[in-house]
Amino acid sequence: MERTVGSKSEGFQLVIRSDGSYLTVYPQEVGSPGVEIGSLKEKMKEAGVTDFDALQLARLVRAADGVETKLDPAPGDGEENTVIPVSVEIPPDAMTAAVRFDEKNGNLPPSVSDVIDALTAKKVVYGIDRAAVERGLMD
Repeated sequence: MERTVGSKSEGFQLVIRSDGSYLTVYPQEVGSPGVEIGSLKEKMKEAGVTDFDALQLARLVRAADGVETKLDPAPGDGEENTVIPVSVEIPPDAMTAAVRFDEKNGNLPPSVSDVIDALTAKKVVYGIDRAAVERGLMD
């Protein structure tokens, strides 16, 4: 048995199947508000969907790419949320730095200060564009 909550006009579609819940968050259309995570959680609760990973939900809402994704269950008591590790690569000319995130080894997005700390650990202290770091974390 399959139930559907929401529609493309609402900005999301939640499909509840026997093997789990699947969420699609559609891209925001011009002139319409995007999906708010608070109202989405409320509609999920009304539909009986309470066991889901809140971080995954936040990522899906932020991405809003229109792709159906199975919701993971909430992390259990034995599982801990960990910050995604940050690595910094500096080429030999030392004029640029590439920041990489290892999303397989964490589930909490790093903060701006985490990235700045990683850059500082590699002795990058001047020319850090905080706005670029913030944009990189938003993507």
